Amino acid sequence: MKRLFAFIVFSAGLYGCQSTQNYKYQPTKLDNITIVRYQEMADNYQHLKFDRYNSILTVIYQLPASNLVWQPEQIEKQTRHTLCVNKKDTIYRLAHEDNIGVKFVYKGQGGEIIGPWAIDICEPN
Repeated sequence: MKRLFAFIVFSAGLYGCQSTQNYKYQPTKLDNITIVRYQEMADNYQHLKFDRYNSILTVIYQLPASNLVWQPEQIEKQTRHTLCVNKKDTIYRLAHEDNIGVKFVYKGQGGEIIGPWAIDICEPN
């Protein structure tokens, strides 16, 4: 019994504070016209890819070539700003228009992959 209790406490400590890690994108059903539109757009930009089967737009950022390693907090802050705050950003408009998933890929030293996220990640818990 003590082992079970210790395991539960340990598990709650591991997973209780990771709000974005537990987020799971549910693929959005898009019509064929919307799929073709996103695919054409992604084909026109080197930093965009579109997964038509999961309705995920992948945005690839090249991190600045500097000696500073980007911290995960900075990357997540920029990602949330793009997806939730900056209403003039093209990615913001596209994600809110069709409720697609957006995956951010940060290449370079300290880079990482965040997402896929949908706009409901912007809603307060």
